[in-house]
Amino acid sequence: MTRVVQLLDQWLPRTQPWLTTAFRHLPTAVESTVVCRRLTAPPVAPPGDLVHLARAPGGPLGRVVDVVLPAWEPRRIAAVVAARRPDLVHAHFGAAGWDARTAAARAGCLFIVSFYGLDADALPRGSRRWRDRYRRIFDEAALVLALGPWMADTLVEHGADPERIAIHHLGVPVGDLAFRGRRWDGARPLRVLIASSF
Repeated sequence: MTRVVQLLDQWLPRTQPWLTTAFRHLPTAVESTVVCRRLTAPPVAPPGDLVHLARAPGGPLGRVVDVVLPAWEPRRIAAVVAARRPDLVHAHFGAAGWDARTAAARAGCLFIVSFYGLDADALPRGSRRWRDRYRRIFDEAALVLALGPWMADTLVEHGADPERIAIHHLGVPVGDLAFRGRRWDGARPLRVLIASSF
């Protein structure tokens, strides 16, 4: 059995149900635990275990903890991950790769990081701090996963080693989507639906 910690900032935003699908289709020899900072409401049950960092208490003490907590969080995440004794830490989204480095080092295992879109370019392009962090992530990650060639090339521009990048497409279960052929007669208004998180 291979124990994998899936490290995310949040489980599970409304726009990311594909993560549940991806985790459900892991080989049966993979035991997966989701470790996240925050839960959405209502929480969606992941396949496998779920561990989240408790939110700060309310009131004045909570406000103080919210100010101080970010400095403690990487250590808290590392402690939670190490307690799971994983064989691998898989960070989902580039920013999670920063905490994955510390967590994997403490647990004595490798880590990989998956990029999914905006995190591949906007974060390092908009912040010198994150550019430097991405270089450290790329130096220490065993593997960097990109959704396609453009994203892989973008990550190389930001300092990733092309030898440690793999293309890993999101699997869409197309068999679950019934095709209905349609023809536009040119007379009625043409309606187009675009569904996205923009």
